[in-house]
Amino acid sequence: MSLSAATLFKYIPKQQPLWLALSGGLDSMVLLHLLSQSGLAFKALHVNHQLSAQAGQWQDHCQRACDQLAVELVVELVEVAPAGRGLEDAARQARFAAFAQSLTQDSVLLTAHHRDDQAETLLLRLLRGAGVHGLRAMLPVSPLVIDGCAKGQIVRPLLDCSRAELEAYARLQGLDWVTDHSNEDTSLDRNFLRHRVLPTIAQRWQGFSQRWRAAASHLAEAAELLDELAVQDLGCLPQAPELDKFGRSLSLAFIQGFSAPRAKNVLRYWLAGLNLTLTSAQLAELLEQLTHAKADAQVDFHLADSCLRRYQARVFCTPRLEPVPEGALELGPDQPIGFGVGRVAMRPAAYGLALPASGKWLVRTRRQGERSHPAGRSHSQTLKKLLQEVNLPPWLRDQVPLVCDGQRLLAVGDLWLEQGAGELIPNGYSLTWDIP
Repeated sequence: MSLSAATLFKYIPKQQPLWLALSGGLDSMVLLHLLSQSGLAFKALHVNHQLSAQAGQWQDHCQRACDQLAVELVVELVEVAPAGRGLEDAARQARFAAFAQSLTQDSVLLTAHHRDDQAETLLLRLLRGAGVHGLRAMLPVSPLVIDGCAKGQIVRPLLDCSRAELEAYARLQGLDWVTDHSNEDTSLDRNFLRHRVLPTIAQRWQGFSQRWRAAASHLAEAAELLDELAVQDLGCLPQAPELDKFGRSLSLAFIQGFSAPRAKNVLRYWLAGLNLTLTSAQLAELLEQLTHAKADAQVDFHLADSCLRRYQARVFCTPRLEPVPEGALELGPDQPIGFGVGRVAMRPAAYGLALPASGKWLVRTRRQGERSHPAGRSHSQTLKKLLQEVNLPPWLRDQVPLVCDGQRLLAVGDLWLEQGAGELIPNGYSLTWDIP
């Protein structure tokens, strides 16, 4: 295809803040030059991984190129710690952490991935056993999610171009670029495919990368249809707004109502909406636990910083629990404090509890065998039984904050007041218990 600034306008929005991921290599230098000719306002972002003795030279090269084109360059220095993940994955994680420092929720990150990169990605994912959504490989436009938080979009405007086309453009325009010799290391999977496997395929099947690009496009259409089906199926499932404060949840009715592949598709789509991506093996294991666990059995499936739990015929996505304090904490008016997984505060109320003589309340966790006497009830019961009655999920029953004035129990979370809490007074205080 003919490369020009007009190539970019097919995918790049004109309003949002634009950032170019600039490594200094051939691909990103071509994109830098095209952007400089486009009239679009953008900034460049260079991540120095500090893995090569030439890393400083590459950074200087990017700075000189941006200075010549009057483009602002932001440089992020990172430290790559493999920690058992492998160097490629660790570098990617460090790079995306650096992106998070500069990008906002409405940012657009431009990368110079091309058609040959797409072929490598498709083959890599095929070898790793990816499903339809993985085999669609890289999309021209996709959400940019970093550490579970949306950071705008990632746009790949050169995805229809081959590397040969980019190199021809660079030579025609007299561009300079740096060469990372680690790209020759065939002990790394992508480099092995690039230098050993794909050249052999190209000798036998000329133009294969275009056909693979078409295959990825077909798979993207199939993935889109699966997503549309999941949206329809989710709309048929019962909702439980009274349980929303305890986490995002999904009715398990889909397990009995749908075939196994369809149920897996619903669960995958719902998790993707929470920025959680499971491998095929993890998804199958989770579905197995949800399907075959007894009705009253607890399911705790840990993933990243989240936990998937089963309660009242629903699966909940919640944060990992933080430990609750062993002793009592002081709580003053309008002075929120962290308490386990949540936060508590005493807020002004039209009618509420009186301020203790000490000027602060005490907040603690429940004790073994402790009893409570909710206001308006004729007798006390065990706190465990009462928390079950109000449908507090099991994982929060040891997290519930108890408000005390000295030794006297006044309130159990924001669930009820104690019989002995005293009369509510005008302009008093009530507890708020915020659960993320």
